Amino acid sequence: MKTKKLSLSQFSRLRLSCAALVVLLRDRKGRFALTINNNRRLKGEFVLTPIGGALTVSPSGKEELKNLLGVKDLELENGSDLRLTISGHQVQKFRHWFLKTKEREFCPQRELKEELVEELQLLTEEELETLTYQQVGYYTELAPTTRRGQEGKMTLRIAVIFELQMPAKILKRLEKITAKQDSALRFVSAEEILDGVTSNGDKIGTIARSLLNYVPSLPQFV
Repeated sequence: MKTKKLSLSQFSRLRLSCAALVVLLRDRKGRFALTINNNRRLKGEFVLTPIGGALTVSPSGKEELKNLLGVKDLELENGSDLRLTISGHQVQKFRHWFLKTKEREFCPQRELKEELVEELQLLTEEELETLTYQQVGYYTELAPTTRRGQEGKMTLRIAVIFELQMPAKILKRLEKITAKQDSALRFVSAEEILDGVTSNGDKIGTIARSLLNYVPSLPQFV
């Protein structure tokens, strides 16, 4: 399959967000797991997005990026999150570095622990160790961001998609939890994701479409 190309050279400044490490989890009906987005919640918005979060970069990885991009300083959001602003014509260089998966986070383990164990308290650490996952593709989205403090900036989202598997008894328990109206975890259908809203009227973020439209290769950026 030929890798598609995405034109970005027209942007003098473009925000990259590789912080959406999206994890694909389905229930026994084939519905997709989404959670309440914490960043949007702080703004008073109720929006469902995929499980996942920030990819981080090591200090040495930050130095590599500075040298690669030819800049004296590189400001990363929250210190080590792989969210940064560069010129559009530099994104292809960034792509090559990103795909090496060195000096950056490359699996969802930390985010699964933070979200499912520590924040939502849906799993114990022991149950977390029983989960398995594998990378299945990539998703890109170019649109102005609504992220708090960065509102309106044109942003290229790069999401690494992982298929998550868990023991049947744990999945069954999560299905019961989502039946509660105030549950922070929801299972939604593909049709609801495409509509951008659940049957109950809850808003679904556009990044949830990554669960339906991911591709095996990261696009070339020109």
